[in-house]
Amino acid sequence: MSWGIYNYDRVELHLKNGQIDYIKNLKHLKYPNDFEPQFKTSDLAKIYLVKDESFYKYVGATIQPIHTKLYQGLNSNGKTGYHGYKWKNLDKVEFFVWTFKGIDKYQMEAIEAEFVFQIRSKYGKWTDCQNEIHFNNKFPFAKELGKDLFEYIEREYPLVTNLGINEITNELFEEPIQYGLRGDPYLWKDLKVRFEYSDVKNLEEFSEFLITTFKENTGSEPLTGQNFGVKHFRFGGMSSGSVSSDFWIDRGFPLLLERYQKLKK
Repeated sequence: MSWGIYNYDRVELHLKNGQIDYIKNLKHLKYPNDFEPQFKTSDLAKIYLVKDESFYKYVGATIQPIHTKLYQGLNSNGKTGYHGYKWKNLDKVEFFVWTFKGIDKYQMEAIEAEFVFQIRSKYGKWTDCQNEIHFNNKFPFAKELGKDLFEYIEREYPLVTNLGINEITNELFEEPIQYGLRGDPYLWKDLKVRFEYSDVKNLEEFSEFLITTFKENTGSEPLTGQNFGVKHFRFGGMSSGSVSSDFWIDRGFPLLLERYQKLKK
C-alpha cells in the first residue's frame, strides 16, 4: 500500500431473486466474469462499497474471500438473527473492493466507519441499506484512508444526483420570534434538517416539501383551528408535542415561502 494508491477491483453485480446472476468486471479485462484472484484470498483485509447511480447502498469490511462474504450476505434469511444484505433485491449494483496489507480487524472497521462518515457528511444521510457499523478510536490514520477512498469514488465514479448541502438553509430557517405551540419549534427544526440536503429546486417544490413534511409528522395537512399531538416532539411540560395548524398557515409557511423567494433571486 502506498500513499494515495490503493489496490481495488470494480465489478457490476447483476442479481436475480436475491442471488448473483452474473458478474461483469469493469476494471480487469483478464477476468471479465469474476473478481481478480487476490480479492478472493482470505489473508488480506478488504473494504467494500456497494452503490448504484442514485446513491451509496453499503460499506463493509471483511478478511474473508469476497465471494464468501457475498454468499453469506445474500443467503442469510434471519434464522441466525442476520437477515443479510438489504440491497440484494436490487437488479444491478456497482461493487468496489479494496485490499490492505497489514491491517487488523479494528483498523479495518475504523476505515469502514470513516468511509461511511464521509458519505453522511456530504449528503446528509447514511448509506441506504446499512443498519449498523463499528466505531473505535484505535487507528487515527483511518480518517485519512476513509477520506481518500471516498474522494476517489466521488471523482472517478460520481453519483447521478443533485443531493448536497443547501447553502441557504441557515438563513432560510432562522427561527421566528414566536411560535404557536410547544411542538412547533421541533417541526421547524425537522423542516430545516430535511431541507439542508434535499433536492428542492424551485418555489413549487419547496411548498410541496413543507406540506409533505407537516403531514409526515402530524398525519394530516394543516387545518384551520386544528392542533396535532406529535409523540416524537414530546419532551415534557403542558402542550408538549402539540403542533398548531394556525401558526403554520398564518405565519410559518408564508414566512418560509417569502424567504425562499428572496434567497433564490
